[in-house]
Amino acid sequence: MNHITIRPVQPEEVRPAIDFAQRIFLQFVRPDGSATDENREQDEYYKSGQWLMFLALDGDRLVGMACERDNTHIRKLYVEQAYQRQGIATALMDTLIAAMKAQGTTQITLASSDHALPFYTRYGFVPTGPRQNSNGLIFTPMAYDCTTCRGGHWPSASFPHIIMRTDAQCTPLQSIKRIIT
Repeated sequence: MNHITIRPVQPEEVRPAIDFAQRIFLQFVRPDGSATDENREQDEYYKSGQWLMFLALDGDRLVGMACERDNTHIRKLYVEQAYQRQGIATALMDTLIAAMKAQGTTQITLASSDHALPFYTRYGFVPTGPRQNSNGLIFTPMAYDCTTCRGGHWPSASFPHIIMRTDAQCTPLQSIKRIIT
């Protein structure tokens, strides 16, 4: 197994990462292509570092991504099908939540597709309402209490093939704080 690198997005990688997420979204959430999860105006928030985005890379190949908005809501978490069930989504989630907690977040929300609901439930998210339909998009609203749940730590030894990279001079948390402050 190759090593997977988890790292913050670079400004020039934002649009390719969102296009990657759109492709996975259409594959698993809306295979009929009738609805999209697209908002190009939000790219600037990620390019500026105002909102956080992390990538999972196998060498130079993008195999996963996770991002948030407003330091309160996980907007996207996608992993290429061939790379699923290898701990990559968990490592992305751990990294994103750790960075959000470093900014003072105490509760995180998301809208889970049916496909991702088991993952988020195992991670510690709980439904905050019934399954909903918004313009043909089916989701379950969920929340995560950062003060009581286990997540939000840097990828652990249980995933030795996953490496958190920032730069050679600092620990992941120091580098993330540098990125977000």
